[in-house]
Amino acid sequence: MANPEHLVMLKRGVEVWNRWRRVHVHPEVDLSGADLSEADLAVTFAGLGKREHADALYTEMLARVRRQYVPPAQLALAAAAASRESEAIHHTREAFEIRDPNCQVFFSRHVPYSAPLYTYPRFCEMVARMGRSDWLRD
Repeated sequence: MANPEHLVMLKRGVEVWNRWRRVHVHPEVDLSGADLSEADLAVTFAGLGKREHADALYTEMLARVRRQYVPPAQLALAAAAASRESEAIHHTREAFEIRDPNCQVFFSRHVPYSAPLYTYPRFCEMVARMGRSDWLRD
């Protein structure tokens, strides 16, 4: 299983990861079993202003859902990156209902990838209803 600290640092972005690695040069990086998914890539494309690429990745993830399980937290993240608010909210609701463990990482405010979700008032309402109002604090 991936080291949670390593995974969080990686998901904070390249600059944060590189800064962290310069300080922590000796630990062996453990990302074994980590799902470095298309959702992360979709958010990266959105951050680069390439929404059409983010949308294409989200569409591919939806196609994959027909053949295999894709965690709804990842779908929510990709939908938000593709600026599909209602779909992001739908997937978020599903993730909370099934207690998707990916919520802990993908919905954390400490991971920049989740920023698009926090722009949606309905997402913030769901987070508060799920008893995670601590995620709403800066």
